Amino acid sequence: MSNLTRAYGAVKLLAKAHAPTIMVVSGVVSMGASVIGASKQTLKVEETLAPHVESLEKIQTGSELNLEGYDEKAIQRDKIVVYTRVTKDLTKLYFVPGVFFLGGACLVFGGHRLLLQRNATLAMAFTGIKTAYDMYRQNVRNEFGDAADQAMLHGYKTIEVYDDASGKTMLVNTRDWDANHVDPYNRVFGEGQTTQWHNDLGVNKLFIAGQQRMAQILLGNRGYLYLSEVYEALGFPETDISRVVGWKAGFNPDGSKDIPVIDFGLDRPMPDDWKYSKENAIYLDFNCQGLIIGGKVQKALEQA
Repeated sequence: MSNLTRAYGAVKLLAKAHAPTIMVVSGVVSMGASVIGASKQTLKVEETLAPHVESLEKIQTGSELNLEGYDEKAIQRDKIVVYTRVTKDLTKLYFVPGVFFLGGACLVFGGHRLLLQRNATLAMAFTGIKTAYDMYRQNVRNEFGDAADQAMLHGYKTIEVYDDASGKTMLVNTRDWDANHVDPYNRVFGEGQTTQWHNDLGVNKLFIAGQQRMAQILLGNRGYLYLSEVYEALGFPETDISRVVGWKAGFNPDGSKDIPVIDFGLDRPMPDDWKYSKENAIYLDFNCQGLIIGGKVQKALEQA
């Protein structure tokens, strides 16, 4: 009995996990079956309407013969009776295909609604985690400074390097710059990381500063800006996250527009090892606001 209970629980959990897909596929199949069924029933329309057409012809004949007591009022009454019977018979003819179509449509929209609710839940969870993460980093910076924040974020290691300029061996802090190990928004503007990189640090900084200004202008004119658009301008490949996060203008209490300031992190301090291990590269720390996807998911987030 316990094995049956566990098996039932596993099946139930699997069905719940894939419920949106199951509902949409079932709905599409049901709607397809309704179309096939309706096509078959259409072949019977002529046979179904034949007796009613005959009745209408008799009514028309009686009207033309001006039969005594068969006035216009009686003619209209008989026509209403015939049309009612036509509606009833056609409803019976297409009832089953109609039920399949309506049920399929309900399944498709139900699956879409369920998927939307799950996306909203995931989006809220992501936003909550990101907000908590940003608050933690800000608390570290407030208490111990930017250097401690960077050390905790990336895990510094102290190594010896030889400085050609001074001819001395120096101890510097190193960290892992793998993009997969850092903030999901941030990127390293370096060789092999972006299509816009040049072997000149000054040129790279001017280019990034220019793109930051353009992004600010676009945000001011349009009211929103996706991180994926910034990635594209800087030569980075977009990600699933970058398609739904970015910056979004709001309104101040006095009704004026509140346009957030876009910052790519060009002025943030870098550790000593940067000039040794990442020459002419720049670490970009985007101050992305978070989700700006709009629609029902965004409304659900704002109401949460």
